[in-house]
Amino acid sequence: MNENVVIVCISGRSGSSVGTTGIERIRDMLRKELYTLEINPENIFRRSWNRNEDDNPFGEPDVNDINSEINHRTTSPSYLAIIGHSYGGWAACRLSKVTNRIPDFVGLIDPVFGLKNSLGAQDVPRGNLIKNWYQNNCIVNGDPCTGLGKIPCSQRGAGFSCGYQNVEGAINVQEEFRRDWNGNRKRVSCLGGRRYILTSHVDIDEDSWIHRQIRDQIYSDLSR
Repeated sequence: MNENVVIVCISGRSGSSVGTTGIERIRDMLRKELYTLEINPENIFRRSWNRNEDDNPFGEPDVNDINSEINHRTTSPSYLAIIGHSYGGWAACRLSKVTNRIPDFVGLIDPVFGLKNSLGAQDVPRGNLIKNWYQNNCIVNGDPCTGLGKIPCSQRGAGFSCGYQNVEGAINVQEEFRRDWNGNRKRVSCLGGRRYILTSHVDIDEDSWIHRQIRDQIYSDLSR
């Protein structure tokens, strides 16, 4: 039994709000998909980037809180994966530098490094494999047919609430469209034909194709 495997899923701002979030879906998916590997499901858990100031854009990641949750489960993980979305990606990077074990896998989903979205030396992640899925379409996609309600990034390169594109030491992958579990682009029917659905900051953590890649990486690591 892989009883000392720990997988941390870190939600970003407002990620503790009512309703199931993308990060919670990742947690639940991993519990289901990795069941045959006999991992303690309580060791696959979600935590807020800052549980006391979850919606504060001026706050900083509460790394001590998240790390204490890891150590509460085990101080000597046999495998450690850290996954984070938005401000949760920021927390994942900082957490990776202080854990007892160098993370085996760090998965960043459109990470945002504070209001200025600036990657400092203290934010450069540590890990055996680091992957960053980012998008620069928009904060909120709005209506996929008309574009109504779309909220653009404040800057095309690295605006507030749009992901950081070039995380040092990471494999950086741009995601433009929403995809299903098999990597097929999702489409909707509109007047004049069907259109592909663009991904956005608020829903990229719900992308099934990213979920699949996270699952495949961890499963492969633990099956060696």
